[in-house]
Amino acid sequence: MCQATTSPTEIGAKQPEKDADFVQKCSVSDEAESIKIARRTLEDGTLLSCVSLLLLVTGASLTFPHMQSQRDKLGCDSLCYGSMTSVRGALGLVGTAIMGRLSDKNGTILARTLGRLGARKNSSDVIASGRRACLYLGTVASVAGFVIASTMNSLRGLWLSMIPGALLQHNFDVFKALLSEYHNDIDRIQSRKKENHENDAKKDDEKINIISRSGSVGKLGMVAGISFMVGPMISAFATKTFESATILAIIFTLASMLTT
Repeated sequence: MCQATTSPTEIGAKQPEKDADFVQKCSVSDEAESIKIARRTLEDGTLLSCVSLLLLVTGASLTFPHMQSQRDKLGCDSLCYGSMTSVRGALGLVGTAIMGRLSDKNGTILARTLGRLGARKNSSDVIASGRRACLYLGTVASVAGFVIASTMNSLRGLWLSMIPGALLQHNFDVFKALLSEYHNDIDRIQSRKKENHENDAKKDDEKINIISRSGSVGKLGMVAGISFMVGPMISAFATKTFESATILAIIFTLASMLTT
């Protein structure tokens, strides 16, 4: 914060002009500090989002090498697998709308309960967070699906294990919305001082913001792609059965919760 260093009696008749200059300098300084904090928050949020998504998707892909043998073992033929794929897509469509609606609201019961977990009370973050609640809910849904798949060794268990994750696990979309909020905070701060910039500077800022926003989403997509490559490779060397793969997937998924 800026503070005055002189008293009114020490200043002559030109005090109003000096006060105006002082206020303008303080405003510029505060705006620069706010932008610095917002960008640091974006960098930290992007890093944690990428790490969490890396662990989550890697955990899910650990079961891929064993899924075909597990379906054959339980008698899930081509009709069964095609039906599961269609149902998974339908549940994902419904779940996207539900989780998107819940993540946008910080006043729901879900946000005030599950959204408070892991909140940093000494920071400026909103303690009750719909985004955080949906991220935790999606992670728990993934764990529930793995537990059902490993404990219910039947075709019914295979169907039931698919439901929680398909309906509630949309962390990738929630992470994109979260990073978009961080970018919006930076845009709001920068818009306050646009009148002090030339038109060319404004255009440059807009280009930088667009590139930065695209870069954040691109990092999430890159992490998801790497996870789909690394997960099956780890599972092929580290696990021999579907049950052991699900146990390892649970460990990775719970680890992703720690970075949410």
